[in-house]
Amino acid sequence: MYNICIIPARKGSKRIKGKNIKIFFKKPMIEYSITAAKKSKCFKEILVSTDCAKIAKIARDLGAYVPKLRPKKLASDRIPVGDVISYSLKNIPNLNKIDFVCNINAASPLISDFYIKKGLEIIKNNKYDYVFGVKEFESPIQRSFSLNKNNLIRKTNIKFSKKRSQDIEKKFYDSGQFYWARPKVFLNKKNLFKSKAYGLRLPYKFSYDINNRIDLEISKMIFKFRKK
Repeated sequence: MYNICIIPARKGSKRIKGKNIKIFFKKPMIEYSITAAKKSKCFKEILVSTDCAKIAKIARDLGAYVPKLRPKKLASDRIPVGDVISYSLKNIPNLNKIDFVCNINAASPLISDFYIKKGLEIIKNNKYDYVFGVKEFESPIQRSFSLNKNNLIRKTNIKFSKKRSQDIEKKFYDSGQFYWARPKVFLNKKNLFKSKAYGLRLPYKFSYDINNRIDLEISKMIFKFRKK
């Protein structure tokens, strides 16, 4: 099969400066994603899409393919990742040969090649639009509530307040780690939540979305725990 991996890695990051190449246990963050993609042996090519020459050099040194730098209009934090994937695919000469594409997050140091491979097995044997990593909410979100401007509780799901946790339907969220799909699904920018998408459950020790410094410190603790 001819499968490719696309790792979007822009320069800008408001909450953690240079997040995609920030050093995480002596390695730039993006190295973990590239290494996992390599170890999975799922891909003919690992492509890094970036607007930054420094990121491009690091990615090339790690054996990834980096085409010309991404246009500035596609490097804003307001640009959906789907637009970046679509742009990358449109600039691949042998697009018609590609069977599956996997979009992997550049800042996923806990990523496992095992789940990348598992995602491919699922999508190639089923008629799903997407296969992507999901995680279970730690507490039942049906018991969530709001606070007013005076920090007083405004319950929103009172009917669940007396139910046992084990009797409440489990809910999940997008881990933000990887997304498998056929090229045409990415090219058509098909909405993940309006499509036939399979949620591959990921254990916490193999997935933690890093958006801020607290997430970064938690990921470090998980990484240390995993090593032990």
